[in-house]
Amino acid sequence: MLDGDGEISARMLLRLLPFLEDFDVVVGSKRITHAPLRRKIMTHVTRIWFRFLFGVQVDTQTGIKLFRRTALESLDWNWESNGFCFDLEIISRLQKKGVKIVEVPIECFIRRQLPFKRIWIMFKESLWLWWRSLWNKNW
Repeated sequence: MLDGDGEISARMLLRLLPFLEDFDVVVGSKRITHAPLRRKIMTHVTRIWFRFLFGVQVDTQTGIKLFRRTALESLDWNWESNGFCFDLEIISRLQKKGVKIVEVPIECFIRRQLPFKRIWIMFKESLWLWWRSLWNKNW
């Protein structure tokens, strides 16, 4: 997976690719040293929030991830999320299945702030997803 917003170069896939030899999922992690302060804060808050709700230990919102086909095939494809948190759901479900996941630093060029509306939608989606995960036996 690679976001199409241009903040992450496609060549970063080459940085992640060697890790697929030892891991089922490789997740890029932003180096946000040159980002606006608000963006840095939101990145850290989001990570803490998702860790609290789902126990996810990697940055699910960075727009670059590699998956082994076998890991994805092991999932029940009856998804709860279809918005900003779809990758949170994938990573969370795979983590609960015990697949090996690694986070690898990548470089990105943050060009814009996150609008508050998007942050609010992500917060609501993650709460809804967490609630659904409590009642879904296939989670």
